[in-house]
Amino acid sequence: MKPGGSFPQVGKKLREWGAVIYNYNFPNQ
Repeated sequence: MKPGGSFPQVGKKLREWGAVIYNYNFPNQ
């Protein structure tokens, strides 16, 4: 993996998955 190449996209995916997992674990918002 090239630094700065696909890292921003990976971070975006992690953020999206983080939100999904958070909403799944804590759906009462």
